[in-house]
Amino acid sequence: MPFIARCVPRLLIALGLVVGPASVALAQADAHAHHGSDATADCVSCPAPRESSGTSWQPDAAGSPHTSRRLGAWLVATHVELAPMVTRETGPRGGSAFVVPNHGMLNLRRAAGGGTFGIRTMLSLEPLMGADGYPILLQAGETADGVHPLIDRQHPHDVFMELAGTYERRLTSGARVSFYLAAVGEPALGPPAFMHRPSASLLPIAPITHHWIDSTHITQGVVTVGLSPGERLRFEVSAFNGREPDERRWNLAAPRFDSFSLRVSINPSAALAFQASAGVVKNPEFVHPDADVTKLSASMMYARRWNDGGLDALVALAYSTRTASLSPVPGGSYYTPGATSPALIVENTIRLRRRHELMARAEAVRKDELFGIDDPRHSLQFPVARATFGYALRLIDRHNVVVRVGAAWSAVGVSDGIRDDYGGNQTGALAFVRIDAH
Repeated sequence: MPFIARCVPRLLIALGLVVGPASVALAQADAHAHHGSDATADCVSCPAPRESSGTSWQPDAAGSPHTSRRLGAWLVATHVELAPMVTRETGPRGGSAFVVPNHGMLNLRRAAGGGTFGIRTMLSLEPLMGADGYPILLQAGETADGVHPLIDRQHPHDVFMELAGTYERRLTSGARVSFYLAAVGEPALGPPAFMHRPSASLLPIAPITHHWIDSTHITQGVVTVGLSPGERLRFEVSAFNGREPDERRWNLAAPRFDSFSLRVSINPSAALAFQASAGVVKNPEFVHPDADVTKLSASMMYARRWNDGGLDALVALAYSTRTASLSPVPGGSYYTPGATSPALIVENTIRLRRRHELMARAEAVRKDELFGIDDPRHSLQFPVARATFGYALRLIDRHNVVVRVGAAWSAVGVSDGIRDDYGGNQTGALAFVRIDAH
């Protein structure tokens, strides 16, 4: 906790020039933004602007990346995203790669049974990257072979990122009840996943706090029930499969429901979205098969739009507590002590004069698993930080297609205990093309 306390003011100062206007503009945004839920109150088959990944909420003012069209009784929304990038991470644990983060979404809605029925799908060809994904210093989580953890690399996503059905109905009291059933989907735990957050989606690399903030966004087996007493508040409970996806990225695993989570979401205005959530995740990691993880998170999202630009920002704090475990290994057992680890992320994207977009992300976290399972430091926590700043230029901006070119630079900070292993504080750089088709 002292590490987080020291980092908070530094992170806020580093991003203050970009995030600062959010607090000044709050009143103005409330006065001028239209509340999206009011616009859809009389059209139950229309997608609400606040809907984001899974059943999470974003600010109404953020809008939707989808283009919707009528097909008979159905409202069809599509979105395809490709981000070819060249990335380079320095130091002895770094590397370089050319990869193409990508996903495609097809969502359908229609009025049914006095409410709204929906089908949500999201697919990706990221398994073509290869099992070990791409280099990103200080990243950890999942495996490439089912045995050895990925360290300083981001794993590719599965081909099936979401396969879900939804149903929502307004009760006679005026409250709304909702159901989300997914073979692959996202439980009610944490803010929207990073590739869907307007504050983060332009950066093609994942946050190093991903496994604290939103790692359950591709869960194989989810059931969520929600209740909205009014237009600005929702309570949700989820039962889901705690185990993270394995290294077989092309298949579907049998769903199970051994974990649970609770989330409350509040959108007090069109500009703001708050969430607080807690979850008990059963045996999420293959390398620690008997360890459960308790996750707590709270976040605030902000969005503002003006004639030729906009601002999206997120601040999120999370705690992850893993239970002690004893795993069999050749010749004996491997003991993993329990531990609590905090993580903080501040990120934003600001759009200027329609064509120019500035991105910033700063993270601080206490991380273990930065060394292999056979290293005595595998379970030790080390304070680390990463800050990324980027720019993108819109080359093409049409109704159904947006093409950007951009670049980003990262500063990586490590503690004294692992400084020699990383060769000191390092940097990362990437160049990318971003193609969005709706």
